[in-house]
Amino acid sequence: MKISKNGMLQVVRFGLVGCCNTLVDYGVFYLMITAVNLHKSISQVIATAVAMCVSFLLNRKWTFQKAGTGNLAEIGKFIAVNLVSMLVVIVFTHLFYDILHIENLANAMLSAFGVSFAFEGDNAVMIAKLCASVFSVIVNFIGNKFWVFRTKKEEKTV
Repeated sequence: MKISKNGMLQVVRFGLVGCCNTLVDYGVFYLMITAVNLHKSISQVIATAVAMCVSFLLNRKWTFQKAGTGNLAEIGKFIAVNLVSMLVVIVFTHLFYDILHIENLANAMLSAFGVSFAFEGDNAVMIAKLCASVFSVIVNFIGNKFWVFRTKKEEKTV
């Protein structure tokens, strides 16, 4: 599968928007689990809602260069993709934190390099969320590119 120059530009822009959204998502998530002391799943729902608003505007206008404000169908699709992505993060965060205890692997790696820092408590949840986000980004890009912001040309080729 060959990626066009425009397709590559979309991937790069999506990545930059994703970095911005990640900062928003992680900031709100961390605030919710530390300052507000909410459960990690509830914190993720709130963080996703805030980041989703930023993501829609930036991806629609800049990444996929769509004119106007969007219609109800497009907004509904966008929300659906983000809800699936959010569920992916919640499930994988639970898997990595509560079942696999990925922070133990991260701590062993840090220790092997002589780093005295250790992931525990809220920081352990954050490292699990970081690992879970890899899967969410994949779901999110595919859903946005091929369903939410698909162009007329792409609709004809699919």
